[in-house]
Amino acid sequence: MDKGWIRIWRLDEREIELSRKLTEKAFEIHFGEAQAIVLARKINALLLIDESSGRALAEALGLKVKGTIYVIMRAVREKLLRRTEAKEIVLTLVNKGFRIEPRLLARILREIEHL
Repeated sequence: MDKGWIRIWRLDEREIELSRKLTEKAFEIHFGEAQAIVLARKINALLLIDESSGRALAEALGLKVKGTIYVIMRAVREKLLRRTEAKEIVLTLVNKGFRIEPRLLARILREIEHL
């Protein structure tokens, strides 16, 4: 926050109510995810979200959506992480309960190796 690249946003009452409505519908998302979707739409921002229902709703609303794996791979591309560190982080996430199909995990680990 000190460097200015993290900002704190507040939703107004109408946006909070919209967030509540999103959680009540058949979208199966939590209130925090709904708020993130509403805010991303408000400020036209890239939305970082992994949960599949939230991603699907955000994409249906026309939002640009990325997830944790994207952030890790981008960090490798920008030389903020070494490939070995990135692979270790991905495997730790999986071991801690991050859900990902085995085929996709194998592909991600191969892609990291070639970054």
